[in-house]
Amino acid sequence: CALPICARELSTITIKNVGTSSVAGPIQVVLSSLAPGVTMLNATSSFGGFPFVTVPGVNTLTTGQSATVNVQFQNSTAAAITFVPLAYSGSFN
Repeated sequence: CALPICARELSTITIKNVGTSSVAGPIQVVLSSLAPGVTMLNATSSFGGFPFVTVPGVNTLTTGQSATVNVQFQNSTAAAITFVPLAYSGSFN
């Protein structure tokens, strides 16, 4: 990025199965409502126009189990990086 305020930032998203039954993988985390001027650098792909990342190594998420995934952003603004994470079970075809 050629802008003087452009920065790459790393974050971790943790998902937890708070339900009463196991959730089959793969698990996808869609980042909806990503702040303007922010790009997700390590997106697996996009779904519904929003970037998503696949949580690595999750075949099944049992009740109470957590999993994490790292996400990388490029921020071309001085604003905070905001988004709404949406977790999905299964592949997007």
